[in-house]
Amino acid sequence: SHPLDPLLSTLSNNYDTCTDLDDRIEQTYKILDPEDIGSLEFQQLHSGLRKLHLRPRVHLSKEDFEMITDGLSLCGADQRLSKENFCRMIKRQLKIFVQRAMTDAIAMANTTPEMLSLLSAMRYS
Repeated sequence: SHPLDPLLSTLSNNYDTCTDLDDRIEQTYKILDPEDIGSLEFQQLHSGLRKLHLRPRVHLSKEDFEMITDGLSLCGADQRLSKENFCRMIKRQLKIFVQRAMTDAIAMANTTPEMLSLLSAMRYS
């Protein structure tokens, strides 16, 4: 499993439209940045994610932070993640999360070869 899976699962299960998803990601960011600084450092993100009371609890390591920010390329020179790049990162991680879930569903599916081909193709659309 991935350290952000509890958050990604919650976000992926509770939205109706792309605008709704954007709003939910933005609401999450506001919780993580309550002082409205406009960017998050690793420690703020780590402690903020733990305050969301997700089950299981999110434990984000420094290595995880570097991975989800594409080797810190989504961060500024100060290694802080802006609101815009936080949203970009979450959407990217959501796509990967859904692809992993579909891969798991395909592996467990007892269905026709045609349906398996269709599901496999959908993973990467």
